[in-house]
Amino acid sequence: MIEQLQTTPIENVELASALKQQCAALAIRTGARVRCDVGALPPSQALPLGAQSDLFRCAQEALANIGRHARATGVDVTLASNKQRLELTIRDNGAGFDPFAVVRGMGMENMKARAADAGGTFTITSAPGRGTTVQVAVPYATRSFAHYAACASVWAAVLGAAAWDLVRAGIDMHPIVLGTAVLAAVALSRYVTALVRVRRVSGVTA
Repeated sequence: MIEQLQTTPIENVELASALKQQCAALAIRTGARVRCDVGALPPSQALPLGAQSDLFRCAQEALANIGRHARATGVDVTLASNKQRLELTIRDNGAGFDPFAVVRGMGMENMKARAADAGGTFTITSAPGRGTTVQVAVPYATRSFAHYAACASVWAAVLGAAAWDLVRAGIDMHPIVLGTAVLAAVALSRYVTALVRVRRVSGVTA
């Protein structure tokens, strides 16, 4: 498992399948009961760039720590969407430790850094004799960049047409045309704002 931290080609492996393989490997290695529950996942394009790889590396690190230190008999791994976040939770019933009394090793820092790279959060909860829970949560957009770009283009066209009609009509502008222009301007503003948000989350550059 330590070697796989460097060699697993996550770019070519579905995240859910890769997690199940890691759980099966841990079960064989330690004899623990290891369960992996994968719920509905958001579309890949809705996730921040590289998020799947970051989540998988965090899972590898956490499972490797369990194999080395926890002496756990039960491990539960869940991957599921919750309130526009993709959450990876790894819980074991092993030896546990005091997070405030133990100097954090590179593994913990690596997981924290990977979560931050994906715009997410990393938390760890543990106590001596009470097991450990690791959670990594990554935000995602409910709609794709392309979806918002298409909607923005449509409303921009509507606004342009309405504006042209208003210019031609002058003081005799029709109330319906004016209302359409206002509606298009508001809608365009909303979709442009959404575009900026999705671009920031997913790393879209074009």
